[in-house]
Amino acid sequence: MLKSAKNVSRKAVAGLPIASVFTSIINVQKTSNAAEMDEAVKWQAKKLIPLPIEEMGLIWQVMPSASPKAEDKYQEVLITAAAKTMIQKYTSISRWRAWSS
Repeated sequence: MLKSAKNVSRKAVAGLPIASVFTSIINVQKTSNAAEMDEAVKWQAKKLIPLPIEEMGLIWQVMPSASPKAEDKYQEVLITAAAKTMIQKYTSISRWRAWSS
């Protein structure tokens, strides 16, 4: 693709089909411990994601609060998940294309 576009860049960006990706904003109890936060996010995600969490690639990001208050016990977290099999498929396609050019 880069060669046919006559682009000098060696980097490209790809995305997964939106219909195959699960995205939601959840509320998670605040904690300063990264491991506890990861477990809390996974626990909440299990309730929302239609497939077993073990079969999903899950990433998350704490959302910035518009007006943070010290007494707030919860924070919003954006979660995004996709089936690991689909992630592997698209990763292998992009690797193959990179090596075949």
